[in-house]
Amino acid sequence: MTTSTACPRRQRRTLRTALILGGAGIAVALLLLGVAPVPVALAAIGLLLAWLTALDTGYVGLSRRNIAIGAAVVAGCAVLALVPVLTRALIALPGSPEVAFDGLLVIALVVIALPLALTRIDGPAPRFEVTRRTVLLAVTGLVVGAVCFTSGITFLGLVALVYLVVPVLIVSRLRHRRNGAGRRLSVNHLVFWTLVALTVLPGTYDVLRADFGNAYPIFIAGMVALPVIAILLPRRRTFAATNALVAIGSVFLATQLAITYRPATDGVAIDSPLVGEWYVGHGGNAELVNYHHIAANQRDAVDILKVRDNSTHAGAGHNLEDYYAFGEPVLSPSDGVITAATSKLRDEPVGTVNLDHPEGNVLVVDIGAGRYVVLAHLRQNSLQVSVGDRVHAGQPVAQVGNSGNTDEPHLHLQIQNRPQLDAAQYSPGLTTSAVLLRNTTVNNRFHPQTPLRRGDHFTSNVSP
Repeated sequence: MTTSTACPRRQRRTLRTALILGGAGIAVALLLLGVAPVPVALAAIGLLLAWLTALDTGYVGLSRRNIAIGAAVVAGCAVLALVPVLTRALIALPGSPEVAFDGLLVIALVVIALPLALTRIDGPAPRFEVTRRTVLLAVTGLVVGAVCFTSGITFLGLVALVYLVVPVLIVSRLRHRRNGAGRRLSVNHLVFWTLVALTVLPGTYDVLRADFGNAYPIFIAGMVALPVIAILLPRRRTFAATNALVAIGSVFLATQLAITYRPATDGVAIDSPLVGEWYVGHGGNAELVNYHHIAANQRDAVDILKVRDNSTHAGAGHNLEDYYAFGEPVLSPSDGVITAATSKLRDEPVGTVNLDHPEGNVLVVDIGAGRYVVLAHLRQNSLQVSVGDRVHAGQPVAQVGNSGNTDEPHLHLQIQNRPQLDAAQYSPGLTTSAVLLRNTTVNNRFHPQTPLRRGDHFTSNVSP
């Protein structure tokens, strides 16, 4: 009799301890939202909530309540994934844009927590197990993936997935193998992890080359090897919720990889606006290689940097003058007429940005046929032309600077259908065209009509 009453008490104490520790952990995670990147904080909250359900051994079945919760989760994730499309509506809402995006953050938190309200069923485990815990993990992955995508940092999310999540999976599966669990190769997981490994091909992670230095090849090898190990190790059980997440991830990655290599159908050819050899930090047809792609007004934009020995700067890079691109001449990429010119904004010190004027000092050149070339983040007081001036291809017009919303000196280049650019405002009807360079040698070309893509090096064959 004593033993039978002691066990429930012990379980209640364990559950109470889990709730207290979990609640404290969630409070800490909420604080992380102010000091950590949003995807990291959301992932921490989701994992803590999943940990809270560790003692929940019931399964989730079909019921009106659960179907309604599932529909709410899908709707919330759709809103998060469509943030770039909803930008105009968000800006039009009362209050500042920050208030609108805070509302999206609340939606993300609610969506992650919704699986806690799922009702359970009693009985034997179904063929495809659905538990609160697996649903929580799947929904967290979906929300974090959507936030990474709409922030233009899917490549960083994949790095975290491979180097943080995969090792946990490996340890778990090795432990289950020692316990005699059978081998189960899932085609669904095979496809997903294969696609993750293939993301190294289009230069997805090339922007991290300077951060890893000589260890970059080892980093890339890990991005391929760890997914392969995840494929080969046995799986113990099949979980419907996480399998659905994996299937969604496979469709997303397959689509991103396919459009990354798609030749441009609306490309516009111009000369290089820079002299010598340069490097593309962000550019291409897909968000996987170009964070601009999520913004309708900058979809085909390219960020161009100067790189030497796999670094964009000399020394520690604390000063603007340390950066190889800073002060380099900018040339008109085509014959045309200047339609916009700004040069009074200061060059932001390293580590600061100007969010009121994200484009910084800017030149816009009308090259005809309804196309305008934007040259942004230019150096303060470096403009050599004014609005209305006619320029010719190869003519020096400014210098590379660090004005506006920029992490370091570089040139923002885009071709659009409007004679001006105000990046702080949404411009309905503004569209961009893929950038193709003529009279230029571009490395890593998959197709001559493929737009400039992250990781490309190009050298201008034209002198000013």
